[in-house]
Amino acid sequence: CVACGTCEAECRNGAISFKSKTRIKIDETNCTHCLKCHLPEYGCLRFYSKRITRGSSMNISGVGKYQNFGLQPSWISILSNKRENFRLESPLGPNQIQSAISWFIEAGLIVDGKSLRPTRLLAVAENLGFESIMLWQLIWIRLANNSPIVKWYICQFPLNVPTKTETLESILSQRVISPATCLAASKSFRNLLKNSPLGASDSPLVCLEMKGKTVKSLTRLSVVPPNLVVLYGLYLMGQLTKRNAFTVREMMSADFEMPCVSPLYTFGIEPSEFQRICNGLSSKYPDFLSVSFTLGLDEIRLNVQKTIDEVLDLVLTF
Repeated sequence: CVACGTCEAECRNGAISFKSKTRIKIDETNCTHCLKCHLPEYGCLRFYSKRITRGSSMNISGVGKYQNFGLQPSWISILSNKRENFRLESPLGPNQIQSAISWFIEAGLIVDGKSLRPTRLLAVAENLGFESIMLWQLIWIRLANNSPIVKWYICQFPLNVPTKTETLESILSQRVISPATCLAASKSFRNLLKNSPLGASDSPLVCLEMKGKTVKSLTRLSVVPPNLVVLYGLYLMGQLTKRNAFTVREMMSADFEMPCVSPLYTFGIEPSEFQRICNGLSSKYPDFLSVSFTLGLDEIRLNVQKTIDEVLDLVLTF
């Protein structure tokens, strides 16, 4: 429970209230057990995301395609140079090429794995530089929503708490049936971090404890990215959910089964700081974003006439 208050507002019997921002109270004399507070169209998205339907074991799929490799700046540089000919002219080995294409798709750098047509984000990479931390923050929010291994890590592990590699693999093994696939996914994720600014820079998003070339533990850090990275994350949320309005409270939590992970949760931004960022964005880019933080209510509204590529155009002129 993140005390978003939706169930309280929707309960027709007045059986739900909140004593504080974190403590829910149920009046058993008024509750009729109608369960509307459990349904996604009325109540708790957190509860709905955790259900098991159609006999599914909620296993994570698609984590074996990286083949032990992690996305790195040099691969993006090769993509920029070769573009649609990347598969034919890349100096990488066959397995690396297939892994790179999977990462490029999930990072939003190419449209699909067949045409290899570049997206606007590749133009941003060429403009900012392939080692740019802002570029990798844009990639991180994209991977947080499109890459199953990255999304799982962000949703599974809290901020500022070190996680040993053995612990990460043990927990991941509960969601990945094949031990070999589990180990490959863990290795590819660690390689992503240690071979890119995400974990190997002066401003990492994940702090790595190394022993030689081996990652011993990982710590997800709280980072305040540039405002335009947040705006990009919000428009990605809108694209994935087909919604144009969100509340800060619903963005404070995340679950692997949910359709998106917010920039607030991805970067571990404090809600008050996130509101400040959104106020700044609405002031500087009113055509893209409007906000309302009054009388205990909050709403962040996107302009349905604007696109995520137009947000990247702002980054190109930043």
